[in-house]
Amino acid sequence: MKAALAILIYAGLTCAGALAPSLVSAAAWPQAAGHTETIFSLEPGGADRAFDAKGAADAPLPQWDQTDASVYIDHGVTSRLSLTGKINLKAYDTGDARFSGLSSLEFGGRYALHDGADYILSAGASLEGLGRGRRDDFDSVFGRQGTDADLRVYFGRNLRVAGQDAFLDVQAARHFRQYNPDQWRFDATLGLKPSPRWMVLMQGFAGRADKQAGYAVAWLNGEVSLVRGFGAHSQTCVQLGVRRTVSGRNVPQVTALVASLWRRY
Repeated sequence: MKAALAILIYAGLTCAGALAPSLVSAAAWPQAAGHTETIFSLEPGGADRAFDAKGAADAPLPQWDQTDASVYIDHGVTSRLSLTGKINLKAYDTGDARFSGLSSLEFGGRYALHDGADYILSAGASLEGLGRGRRDDFDSVFGRQGTDADLRVYFGRNLRVAGQDAFLDVQAARHFRQYNPDQWRFDATLGLKPSPRWMVLMQGFAGRADKQAGYAVAWLNGEVSLVRGFGAHSQTCVQLGVRRTVSGRNVPQVTALVASLWRRY
């Protein structure tokens, strides 16, 4: 783990309010009108093995060190519409490829189609471009990145689990890439709130790229983290956790630490 870049990732609603969570992309819940949330995150990681074409983690990697960093801002325009922006920074060293710098810029938004007491349903879109280096772990180091587009549907619901407040956020997306195979992406988060200032997040991020010339890529990342709120209304939150690639095809088996600072204003 050789890189160290400051990161800003993900946003949703308040850290401790109605359990509308900040997630790895904006959650189903809209940002409150006139309010902004910014999340700084640092994710150093590495891998010594990779999943092969059959899904077995049998391919040794002589070196794979990486640090992902990003800056994500979520601003509420109306009670239903939120605009988002993200700066992605990346550093990696795989022995035969090295990079450190701007990976991409993203701009987009989401709109709450249904915001009721029972559940929330939102739709969003974003564009990603500029930058250099890999955007995904499996990208070719010689490939062009171009402009990507993401169309996403969000479903959120507040729950009670073992007598405690909780929420469920599920997302499905089609990710269109200019020079690389398009992707399907599926994310899910279960959040538990055992006390007003603490949350436990259990998350899964899955996806697969369209097969190209017989070459298939798929991944499933699992993440567990704790979130602690500070301030009278938990305007500031700190998140610490770990993420690991639990299964996949033609992807490295990465283990990464997750450290994020959320700030709402």
